Amino acid sequence: MNILIVSENFLKGGLETQIDTTVKTLDEKCNFFFAVSNYDKSWDLKNICTDFTFSYNSTVSEFCTDVTNLIKIIEKNNIDVIHVHPFYSIFPAIFAAKICNKPIVYTYHGISSFSFPYTRNDLVLFNMLLDYETDKIFCVSKEGQQIIENILIEKDKCIFLPNSINIQKFSETKINNNKHWALISRLDIDKINEINILLNNIQNLDIEELHIYGDGTEKQNLINYINENNLNNKVFFEGFNDNLSIELKDKYNGIIGIGRSAMEGIAMNYPVIIIGYDKISGIVDDELYSKLKVQNFSNKCLPSISINKLAEQLQNLYNNNYNNTFYSIFKNEFYAKTISDKYYNELNLITSSTTLNLKKIYEDLNEINKEDLFYSSINVYNTLKKYFLRFCRLTSQKNIFITQDQIIKQDNINNELNNTLLNQENLNAQIFNALKEHEEKISSLSQNTMTLSNLKRKIKYKFKH
Repeated sequence: MNILIVSENFLKGGLETQIDTTVKTLDEKCNFFFAVSNYDKSWDLKNICTDFTFSYNSTVSEFCTDVTNLIKIIEKNNIDVIHVHPFYSIFPAIFAAKICNKPIVYTYHGISSFSFPYTRNDLVLFNMLLDYETDKIFCVSKEGQQIIENILIEKDKCIFLPNSINIQKFSETKINNNKHWALISRLDIDKINEINILLNNIQNLDIEELHIYGDGTEKQNLINYINENNLNNKVFFEGFNDNLSIELKDKYNGIIGIGRSAMEGIAMNYPVIIIGYDKISGIVDDELYSKLKVQNFSNKCLPSISINKLAEQLQNLYNNNYNNTFYSIFKNEFYAKTISDKYYNELNLITSSTTLNLKKIYEDLNEINKEDLFYSSINVYNTLKKYFLRFCRLTSQKNIFITQDQIIKQDNINNELNNTLLNQENLNAQIFNALKEHEEKISSLSQNTMTLSNLKRKIKYKFKH
């Protein structure tokens, strides 16, 4: 099977790690090709093309060129399935797939995979294309599945397919009962609050050393905080490390993190403290695991626990009073081969179906001003509306067009009002200039009059003397 992976980004993160895991697991069954815009060359992917824009700022010309280039890759490599990932790679990929009559699947990775459209045309395209043109949608969490199903008529094409772990790579470690913990996280504005909560209370926890793996824009602020609070002998920065499976082995008492970091920690048999979304949700046990496993190991929908409760959990852990029977379950449920085989079987079952005439729409889009910004262009919107509106089956889809029409109408009114005000300002400026010119003439006449009067006085004075 020849699979084309399309993604706006292929940098460093959970999305890329998951794709890489699937590719390596299915290496003997599938040939993978890649079409991405932003690419970290350290991945050293084969069969990759980066000649794409995939941007919210794309012009009509750039969007159409992206579609054309994808069609060339599909035809040249006899692609069987297109698998698209966020963000602005989604729309040209769906156009290209349906023009070539190929099935296309989409993966929802997190809430940003759903909430990113914010202009007129990407909002229309997202709600219409996902419902009518995607053949399968994979969701890494049950929450994501429920969110996506809300905009679909055919809800059964949305499938829970969690992220997976290479168990061989993240093999079981020997837990070192030294009360040293490794926190694995990006050090940016999205993660700083929960890290601060931990640092603010670390003196009240039985943690002798905290080693932080990661980097980001907030690193210097964390360093300043550690220096100001005399934590230099307790908290240490280890920097970014892309080989954690080796770095973490046999060194720590446990892992602190969220998402893939938590999964990798569990795969290594480490106790894991879940931290994220401005809160700490505690040490993973059987009960917490049952909730995390359907939420992509995120605590977004989980409550926080008190520092006293976390301190109690740590003492129970150190005293070997820790319920960890979920480890063996995890290794079965999230084993890369198990997940990848399910993924492969799902791809084998799908066929391409289409409702919207994307080929004709694409031809019409090519006739629009090439320099128009694609996702905000009214000309593009009118073209989409012309073809899409009659197919709307959901009230929410019809409401998008109603809302956008009202916005366009109000924009036109505002523009007319602005033009009227501008014309009035121009008229006022003309009147002002005319008055100023009139005043200058009067002033000049007055000066001439004064000059004539002075001349008369001088002549009169001269003849008197």
